[in-house]
Amino acid sequence: MFFNMFRGYSQADIQLLERVVFAEAQGEPYQGQVAVAAVILNRLKSPDFPNTISQIIYQPSAFESVTNGSIWWKQPNESAKRAVQDAINGSDPSGGALFFFNPRTATSPWVKNELVTIKTIGKHAFAIKKKKPPQRNGYTNNSYTYGNFNNGYNNGYNYDNYNNGYNNNGWQWERLPD
Repeated sequence: MFFNMFRGYSQADIQLLERVVFAEAQGEPYQGQVAVAAVILNRLKSPDFPNTISQIIYQPSAFESVTNGSIWWKQPNESAKRAVQDAINGSDPSGGALFFFNPRTATSPWVKNELVTIKTIGKHAFAIKKKKPPQRNGYTNNSYTYGNFNNGYNNGYNYDNYNNGYNNNGWQWERLPD
């Protein structure tokens, strides 16, 4: 048996993670298995995902093996168990990825339009979301940005100090840099 450092994860969390790694990365190189586990742990640290391992794994359509039930077909092998432990102990061959997919079989336009691959291990691409440029709702007069409400009209209220910077629609005025 190998050294276990659960770092606050329950035995149920560990077993569920092992099942997903085995189902999703069976036949992949060992580093690819560790990377799959790391993606789930990276999601745990991200504010964009649920805050428990089981919520991340059972998020609708997040993992094909959960959607098709294959996480329950076989017990995880020792390689998947070691890969989970390595990821828990800090190994992240994915490079901080929050997503993984097989580029040859992925059919979702979302994968092609929203993700950027940062690493490839075996048949899996490991990815993060594309960064989008900041967008402003409304228009600018060189001093303030006016929110996108009522076609840009402020309903007759003072732009500067009405209700501590909020108008009656809940928009906050933003001072632009000079």
